[in-house]
Amino acid sequence: MDAKRTCGHTFALVRKNKWILGLAALGVALVAYYVLGSDGGDKRSARAGRGASERGLDPADFAAPDDPEAAATGGLGRVEGTVTDAFTGQPVAYVDVVFTQAGNEATTTSGSDGRYAIALTTGSYRARAFGDGVYGMVAAPLRVLDTVNATAFNVEVTSLLTVAGRVVDHQGGGVGGATLTFNTRARLRRVVSRELDPEGTDVSDDEGRFAIRVLPGAVMLDAVGPDGARGRTHLGNVGPSDTLQDVVITLDPGATVSGIVVGPDGSPVAEAQVFASSVSHATRVSERQTVTTDERGRFALARILSGQLSLEARAPGFVSDAPKHLAVEPLLSYDNIELSLMLALSLHGVVRDETGREIPEVEVVVFREGASAPPVRAVSDDDGEFVVDGLDSGAHQVVAQRDGYATAILPGIRVQKTALVIRLSPQ
Repeated sequence: MDAKRTCGHTFALVRKNKWILGLAALGVALVAYYVLGSDGGDKRSARAGRGASERGLDPADFAAPDDPEAAATGGLGRVEGTVTDAFTGQPVAYVDVVFTQAGNEATTTSGSDGRYAIALTTGSYRARAFGDGVYGMVAAPLRVLDTVNATAFNVEVTSLLTVAGRVVDHQGGGVGGATLTFNTRARLRRVVSRELDPEGTDVSDDEGRFAIRVLPGAVMLDAVGPDGARGRTHLGNVGPSDTLQDVVITLDPGATVSGIVVGPDGSPVAEAQVFASSVSHATRVSERQTVTTDERGRFALARILSGQLSLEARAPGFVSDAPKHLAVEPLLSYDNIELSLMLALSLHGVVRDETGREIPEVEVVVFREGASAPPVRAVSDDDGEFVVDGLDSGAHQVVAQRDGYATAILPGIRVQKTALVIRLSPQ
């Protein structure tokens, strides 16, 4: 009887206090969840950070999407896409895709199916791709804005082409030690040698032979000899399957030109700038040089390309009365060239719209037709007026441009006493 009473009393106590046991169990569960959950979260972040590091990211940049600090700085977004051949459209494996932002780089590699994925902080990136014998061009920047959904960004690459040949002098002899570079205008943009270093450059051997890797497209090869002589050849449009083994680049030994700059009174002008613009007859290569006269007003130009040369000079408040043109032959010297200066003229005018209203902040650029000197510029004021100084009496081309308006081009303009009126139409 006593035992039965004791058991009943115990059962009553348990039933009466079962809510206490329930709370205790819940507390233990919560403690375990937070301890293990925190550890698991740290492990997940560590794995994510480690993956980011393997792709060229700083693990410190990796943060969970609900991290307030990450949200304030933009957080991470996932970028994924496929690397394909620009000509065949087939996926290309094991290509490094590099994303650059403010000098920092993040890199990932396409898999066997050409697919890649990478985590990037939100923002804008420039992208490029390269692999074994291939190069990728990406003209448009990548913008990562979404931290929830993946951003699709596909990349096209093309196989590099080997161009081989010889560098020779004007007599056909091989030139060793010449530096070879290329310049390709491809479908999306222009690509130059330094983007493919070290394959994108070469140095000719003792017999002048070279082999250089280039990007298919409209290819131009340049060679600079150890003495500074230059040569260029245009290969035209070449494809990745083309074979170019016997390309010859002839170095132009150039000519020397010297002379004097004199003022309106015939006296020498020291520290005047002399502008030379030459175009090769053989290769159509153009080149510009600028030198300054010495205390006697004299100047000297070396390695002027064989072809057509244009010369003019400027000094504060003075300009050439007209450009001087010369036909230049290789290895010859052209001495005692005289460039005469005149007082510089000013072109003044006003820019208006179609209704006659003055337009401020319009950039007015004036080119001397057939000149070698750079153009001169001015900006219209609040009343639409402008003044362009440093002009001669010859014909000029005037270009006026401002955002929101169609660019106006006026050829054959000469300095005049009356104001030049330029009218712009809204775009």
